[in-house]
Formats: sequence, structure tokens, C-alpha cells
Amino acid sequence: MSFLKRAIAVVAVVFGLGLFSAPASAIVVEGQFLGVIAGNDSPGVILTEFGLDVMELAKVEAPRSITTTTLSSDGLTLSDFVLVEDNGIFEATSGKWTYDGSLGIVDLIVVKAGNDFAAFLFNDAITDNMRTMGLFSTTQLDDKGFSHVTAYKLSAVPLPPAVWLFLTALTALIGVARRRKTAVV
Repeated sequence: MSFLKRAIAVVAVVFGLGLFSAPASAIVVEGQFLGVIAGNDSPGVILTEFGLDVMELAKVEAPRSITTTTLSSDGLTLSDFVLVEDNGIFEATSGKWTYDGSLGIVDLIVVKAGNDFAAFLFNDAITDNMRTMGLFSTTQLDDKGFSHVTAYKLSAVPLPPAVWLFLTALTALIGVARRRKTAVV
């Protein structure tokens, strides 16, 4: 990150556009960084790359104006953007997210910037049981301006068919054992 970009980011924080504008009692964290992946973020790619079966809760596109302070979609709100200037164009590189919980709790935040995306895991150990807000940034994406932020929740993992067959066979064996015990007496 160039000196000019850092200076603008610091000025933005000083003048109230910073990351930490949540109430003092609220815990606001970035989450556990999982990695950077080239390509588009999708549930299939997240399953392949991180082994996480997820469902998209909401996606919010990046601000298109330096005067935009808050963006929302499907209960996900992005705010408190830190803007950097790159060749006369201002881009948001970080900010705060909040989620209204309408479709569940947030387990994963994905930040897309350029051709890559970074994934951040949120769990109760990291967030002290509060997964309705957090921070996001493009630090791991070379501080590029983000194109969108997506919130995901982990999908329920269904029992494989083999488990149901095993339970059926086990129940049958228990039934046969009881009948034999009754017949012997």
C-alpha cells in the first residue's frame, strides 16, 4: 500500500469514518482468516476450497460514491467504510458489517476484490456468541477496493444414507435378539 493510500486511510479513521464506531459494549471482530482464493465466491467453491457447506444469506455490492456511508441488502448492512484513492478513484477497502439475523447467524464473511476473494470464519469462540456484526477488510487482498461482501451460514449436514441403513439393521438385530431371548425362556 502506498504512502498516499495509508495517509488517506488514517485521515478517514481520524474523521469518524473508521472501523470502530460500534458501541463500547459491542464486540466487533474480523473473524478467523481462512485464506485467499482466485476466482468467484460461490457455495461450490467454498465447499471445494475450505470444506464448508454454506448457504448464502446476503450480498452487498461496494459503494459507488465517496459520499455513500451505508449500504444494505437482505438484512446485511455495510458501513463505516475506509476509502483509499487509487489513480483518482476512491475505493472502499474495509468497514463494518451487521446482519439482522432474519435467515440465521453469520458463519462466514467473504470479501471479493479484483479476481480474488478472502474468507473469514465467525464462530462463538471468536465472537463471544455474537455473530451479528463484525469487521471486513481487503488487507489479505493487497488492499484493493472490494466489489462485494457476502454473508454465509453453514448448512445443516444431512446424515448419509449409510447411517440410516445401519440404524435399520441394528434395530432389526436387537429385535431378533429379543425374540430369541423370549423363545428360550
